[in-house]
Amino acid sequence: MARKLIDKTGYKYGKLLTLRRADNKNGATMWVCLCDCVKESIIRSSVIGKTKSCRKCFFESLKGIENLVGRKFGHLTVSDELPIKNKNGQYSWKCLCDCGRATSTRHFRLLNEKTSSCKPCRTVMHGKTIYREYLLFSGAKSRAKKYGMEFNIKLEDVVIPEFCPALGILLDKRSRYNSLSDEERAKGIRYRVNDSCPSLDRIDSNKDYVKGNVWVISARANRLKNNSMPEELRKIADAVELKLKEINNG
Repeated sequence: MARKLIDKTGYKYGKLLTLRRADNKNGATMWVCLCDCVKESIIRSSVIGKTKSCRKCFFESLKGIENLVGRKFGHLTVSDELPIKNKNGQYSWKCLCDCGRATSTRHFRLLNEKTSSCKPCRTVMHGKTIYREYLLFSGAKSRAKKYGMEFNIKLEDVVIPEFCPALGILLDKRSRYNSLSDEERAKGIRYRVNDSCPSLDRIDSNKDYVKGNVWVISARANRLKNNSMPEELRKIADAVELKLKEINNG
């Protein structure tokens, strides 16, 4: 059963007075509203009440809030719709993702580059099955920020090979949740990192997360390598091998 349309003619919302119905746009009910500044605006029914003035009056009231209309942040382009202010006084902008989805993103998250795509694309980045790559990338970015390290790699720099280049074992590309057993899920375990999970490693531990200094190896290889240098690893390997010979010959 279709929902009954509420006649909002004559209603006052902030500076806006609803005058009459306008032609529908993309299936949405639209209304012609008159602002106190005597400017008419066509506003979607679902945002009447949240939008309380014409565009010009709204931007005059922002008091230093930067106008982001038309700007691009990562995969998001800010649409020309007025931002909406929530109960905490924070503004959210309507954005269009490169994948075609519309999303709403807070003002500060756009400026601080905390959100650069819609939610589905943050899980499966724009049609590519690189959920694991994104987890490795975002985790490294967080560590770099926490420890004040340089970070200039891109998501494209995180490439998971089929086999670990250090140990030669097959890498498990499943999500951390899907790698759990049914019993582990039933116990409430969120994820488990096993030896074959991909891990982003800094090749030279004395350098930061910069281009040319990262590769993806197995979690076991990364634990063994830690922050060691090649000569240190050789010494450890030689010492262990010597001790094993002594034990076996003894």
